[in-house]
Amino acid sequence: MGSDERIGLILTELTEDLRPQPDPYGRVLARHRRGRRRALTATLCAVALLATVGIVVTTLRPGGGAAPEPAASQSAGARMLAWADRLARSEPRGRIGTDQGYRTSLAETLLADARAGRLPRLTTPVREVRVLFVDDVGPHRVAFAAFVFTGPDSRGWPNAMAWMVADQGAGPQELARTAAERFGDGLEPYESLTLGSLDEPDQVGYVGIAPEGCDFATAGMPAPQNWTPEPTGSYLVRPPGSLRPEWFQVSCAGEVRKRLPGPGSWAPEGVTEDQFAAAVSQVRGRLHPTESRAAMSTATGGWGYTVTELPTVVWSGETTGTGIGFDGLATVVSAPAVDGGWLGEVAITYRQEHADETIGTGSQFATRTDPAAPDRLLAIPLGPDDGASGPPDRTLLVIAPTGATEVRALLGDRAVAQGQVENSALVLRVPSTENLRLQALDGTGAVLGTERVVESFGPGYQLDAWDAD
Repeated sequence: MGSDERIGLILTELTEDLRPQPDPYGRVLARHRRGRRRALTATLCAVALLATVGIVVTTLRPGGGAAPEPAASQSAGARMLAWADRLARSEPRGRIGTDQGYRTSLAETLLADARAGRLPRLTTPVREVRVLFVDDVGPHRVAFAAFVFTGPDSRGWPNAMAWMVADQGAGPQELARTAAERFGDGLEPYESLTLGSLDEPDQVGYVGIAPEGCDFATAGMPAPQNWTPEPTGSYLVRPPGSLRPEWFQVSCAGEVRKRLPGPGSWAPEGVTEDQFAAAVSQVRGRLHPTESRAAMSTATGGWGYTVTELPTVVWSGETTGTGIGFDGLATVVSAPAVDGGWLGEVAITYRQEHADETIGTGSQFATRTDPAAPDRLLAIPLGPDDGASGPPDRTLLVIAPTGATEVRALLGDRAVAQGQVENSALVLRVPSTENLRLQALDGTGAVLGTERVVESFGPGYQLDAWDAD
């Protein structure tokens, strides 16, 4: 297998959700969404159980109607469901969404398709379909609908959803035929759709929808803090050709419930030769151009506008010979985050395919100081070695400051691991990262720097607070 093929496979494995069709930006956020849904599944099942024993849980009433705001006394899962219920009850949005005849025909077609089994992913009986948005967005006709179940599905979700996209001016039946392509398990309080391919920015459009009574605001980059209300209120439309580097925010009764970057990145058509040359101009270690460019491109697409500029390649080199599951070519990249600090990522291309058929691994991190500073000591958790038991993040990739020849890992005053620096870095195996300090020394034994292990990558400036009080 050639180097380019290996990099392509690694990008597929590590950034599968970044593929551009049919909804590129939605796929960027898909892992976060799936993770939230998995975490909420047990809670939602518990909510359903409470309903069966007589404890009141908010559910969608036939015919809709305004829904009350979630009560502070509810559980986190119940609060999220209540906001989603409020979205399902909302009045239709969009210019065509106000056409009752069109909306009714679309809802009836979708309900008939659901009951006839023409939506393969839909296995729970549907009581009602509510069309919540229809409009022409550039050359597309776009619709969004909530499918209200007769009772919660096996994971506790009371609703499902579907986006539909057809040509501008399409009729209800033609639009309904596209529902299976973008059908989603469950209904969340905020739903969105990206149109087009992110590598063709002039063709990208966006639609976001929130519960009735909530309000959208937007703020431009690089410092998205001055928010401008959207005239459409509880929904937002960006036709192709109108997107810019910006963030979206949804507030309900004065409380910010959702904040996220708009679709796009600082290199939508790919990292250029000049951009790559600038990114590696201060790289430490030994540059491996193919792997470093792939890591930079992956981070650029994955981070989007959560960072304020293109990533820098901090370090490139080999981790071969560790004998602990991370042998390969590694690259560390970082970029300034919109809320301060830096986001970072380490990507490792294995020298040989592992027994589980993986050919690479990656780890993201966040830090308050610049990882690319030459005097910076940077300790990045990679994870446990293959087959290891015990706590995670016991293997560290350590990038040493200029002039360092040795790095020690300390718990209190006791050294629990140490190693020699080669090509500005080393890999250390430590018993735990809790309370661990890393100390870099030069050839005379003088301490050049002391640092803690960097934090795992978190949500940063993004916010998803539908389950908050």
